[in-house]
Amino acid sequence: MPDIDLDNLPSYAELSARDDAPRGSAWGLFGPDDQLGAINFLTPERGAASARRRTR
Repeated sequence: MPDIDLDNLPSYAELSARDDAPRGSAWGLFGPDDQLGAINFLTPERGAASARRRTR
């Protein structure tokens, strides 16, 4: 995952105010060359935790 402060993400209003991307999009949040977008939030630990909850 790119180096991003998950505790300091922009608000929807801040994303909507951008003029370099579609209104409200998170394009560029993970860097200019990112192709995954929100999938960057899925870490191995989060995937494992999700699998554990799903198999109960």
